[in-house]
Amino acid sequence: MAGTKAGYHHGDLCAALIDAGLQLTRTGGPEALTIREVTRRVGVSPNAAYRHFADREALLGAVSIAIQDRMAARMLKPVNRRGSAQTRAHNQLRAVGLGYIEFALDEPGWFAVAFFGGSARLDGGEAKLGPPHQPSGSARLDGGEAKLGPPHQPSGSARLDGGEAKLGPPHQPSGSARLDGEEDRVPPPFRALVDALDAMTNAGVLQPNRRAGAEWPCWSAAHGFAELALHGPLRGTSRRELEALARRTVDDVISGLVG
Repeated sequence: MAGTKAGYHHGDLCAALIDAGLQLTRTGGPEALTIREVTRRVGVSPNAAYRHFADREALLGAVSIAIQDRMAARMLKPVNRRGSAQTRAHNQLRAVGLGYIEFALDEPGWFAVAFFGGSARLDGGEAKLGPPHQPSGSARLDGGEAKLGPPHQPSGSARLDGGEAKLGPPHQPSGSARLDGEEDRVPPPFRALVDALDAMTNAGVLQPNRRAGAEWPCWSAAHGFAELALHGPLRGTSRRELEALARRTVDDVISGLVG
């Protein structure tokens, strides 16, 4: 194709743009992704990107989906399958939580793009969630005092509707991903958590009356720990210490659920 550089082949521009977006966000987070830089890396004009993506937000949404797939793969890595069904279910839920945190620590740029990470509030019982993190905001310990950067601006949403989890996808406010059907996409990391909790209930470890809404304390603990480690008072803590604290956090949450 005339006017393009080597490496771009007809028919794979969409995938090439997403791949370039993955490279940029891996090292620079969401702010690193621009249509101009992505197309420069691929070797096409900026206008070519708009054949596949309406705007930067649409491309960022596609990149976030690719990141979610990678995160879920980390969360679903094989665990020890020995022991009873109860032990296997417990080990899988533990691996899901630790895999989420591990991914965040290993890939902070991607983690910032994946989905949630802005401010959250309850508004008439509905949880409002903000956009991905902005690197300008931070939390640190200064002489033992917690210093917090500016809060993120809210957008997007996730809510409980009659005890049912309903999620809006990242960077796509007009769409939604729900657990009441498969016609909409459920983020794979969330699906991994849902399936692990269901396995706990099916194995008799987690009582059915404690299953409803159990995703939220689990996700909050894992995501909150990752935030503390990346942007908060745990920033600068050694990886070995962080891994020990992560195990403690996940184990305590599971104990609280089944207790």
